[in-house]
Amino acid sequence: MRRVRLISVLLLFLFPSLALAQGDCPVIVETALAAANTFCGGAGRNEACYGNVLLTAQPQPGVSDFQFEAPGDLESLTDIQTMQLSSQIAEEGVWGIALLRVQANLPDTLPGQNVTLLLFGDAQIEDASNEAEVASRMAGELPADPEATAEAGTPPTAMPMPTIAVTANGGANVRAGASTEAGVVAGLTAGQTATAVGRNEASDWLQIRLDDGTMGWVATRIVTADGDVAILPVTQSSGNSAGSSGTSAEAAGGEIRFGQVITGSINNAAPEQNFTFAAESGDVVTITLEGGGSGLDPFLELLGPGGQTIAVNDDSGSLDSAIQGMTLGESGNYTIVATRYEGGSSTGAYELALTLDSAASYGPMQAFYFRTGIGDAPCAEAPDSGILVQAPGGAGVVNLRVNEVEIQLASSVYLQAQPNNDMIISVIEGHARATAFGVSVVAPAGTRIRVPMNGRPAASGPPVGPESYGDLGPLPVDNLAEPIEIAEPLPESELVNIGVVEMTLTWSANADLDLHVYEPNGDEIWFGRTVTSSGGELSSDENIECVGTGSYTETVQWPRGGALFGDYRVSVDVFDDCGVGNPSWSLVVNVDGEAVVSEEGSGNAEFPFTR
Repeated sequence: MRRVRLISVLLLFLFPSLALAQGDCPVIVETALAAANTFCGGAGRNEACYGNVLLTAQPQPGVSDFQFEAPGDLESLTDIQTMQLSSQIAEEGVWGIALLRVQANLPDTLPGQNVTLLLFGDAQIEDASNEAEVASRMAGELPADPEATAEAGTPPTAMPMPTIAVTANGGANVRAGASTEAGVVAGLTAGQTATAVGRNEASDWLQIRLDDGTMGWVATRIVTADGDVAILPVTQSSGNSAGSSGTSAEAAGGEIRFGQVITGSINNAAPEQNFTFAAESGDVVTITLEGGGSGLDPFLELLGPGGQTIAVNDDSGSLDSAIQGMTLGESGNYTIVATRYEGGSSTGAYELALTLDSAASYGPMQAFYFRTGIGDAPCAEAPDSGILVQAPGGAGVVNLRVNEVEIQLASSVYLQAQPNNDMIISVIEGHARATAFGVSVVAPAGTRIRVPMNGRPAASGPPVGPESYGDLGPLPVDNLAEPIEIAEPLPESELVNIGVVEMTLTWSANADLDLHVYEPNGDEIWFGRTVTSSGGELSSDENIECVGTGSYTETVQWPRGGALFGDYRVSVDVFDDCGVGNPSWSLVVNVDGEAVVSEEGSGNAEFPFTR
């Protein structure tokens, strides 16, 4: 702890009482902001500054030398568990302010550049950086129950697998797959409940788990779901029994956790068996599917949170399959498809293993829970309570985990949240991306994203938006590290193409040209890897071996909101001119409805662009 005693004395001399007379709301707010600016000018990396009363803080367990009680106090973020600010202008004439300088994922080589968090009014923040959770995930331990940990006061940092209770409307068959042609594995009686753990892409079939552990599928129309089935992961089809917890289990579909080995059998009745797991952006995983000489020719497929294929493997030096060292591009629920070689008829026993090679981790206050008042400005000259977050200009994309929502920003945003309501992410400068439950939404300046919250508050469903925001009031942007102007609300007519990224290569003759795209995380999209972890997908590989298809066009695009922020490279490669010489070509890259690359030429070429 450091206390800026000299500054404190000077401010007390300049402002004899920050608790001014009741009714002087504009003066109180202006004085508090001026005091916070003066008190907190010396805050350094990974430090919190007590800007103005009222503010209380609780240290992390085991921290003894902790003093964060008066304006000017500075504490290391590693020592702070929670901070609670108050807005009691009407009662006591005080308004809480705190300033945090957070390193987040910025490199150590940029010590002067930090993410700024400015809390004001009625706001509470709780650290959720996960050093202990990373260790437990690496050890294969199951994540803590969110409700139990919330009662104990410890934030859950692992994203729970979403499930929904369903009740049979009448007698119902539970089938081995998402089809009326699949075999019946169990039955439901009218009023009987089960747990839905997945769905097919059309959401007209649900994968359920019965009380005895049996896994199967029911048609959505014959059950009543206690919630929106859209939050469930796409698991498509499954076998007929569930695995249990432990290092080894016998199963034909269901959930799998890190460190678990599942044994099962591929047969003609259940040729494709799906297993879901929760992971964080940046996790590196290895998945193996081994037949062990049973006669099975294994085949692995990994689906991302949106149900898109992000990796496949047939043989890894033998008939066995392995997806090794796969870096996952976003947080959410992934699906492992364990099956046999496509077009084959092999059957036999298998062992499926999921390993977490390295886990995504967060620095102090890079991951946190928070709640604020909404619509509680004490006067027209004061903002509603909230948190301003500013990423330093030119430092790249900053990653935060806020109320279990992944937020990427190269901008300034205004955060508000209430339990059992919404978290609102208003982008006042630059752009931001929010991801939860496998859905990503991109928002430019002048818009906001909403994410539904449970009582924690934590994300209870995917984000929606972007939508134009209304009047944000007099936000204290002058207290941020870098000066900005609050963007005007973006007209709804300009939101149609937000989050859409696509690039198209066309050429003029029967030659074999290829489109290559290099994403900010280093992944390459090309004919050798047509789908990446972000969801970027190559439409087709045209004119292979000079066999004309009549189409001289290749396209790469992402699901709306799926493309990463950062620096891209897109290249044109004349793989084979097929005897026609270098054909002329045209390349167009559209980002958010705007052409950022529009080039014509012949021969090989490469173009950078930044999203």
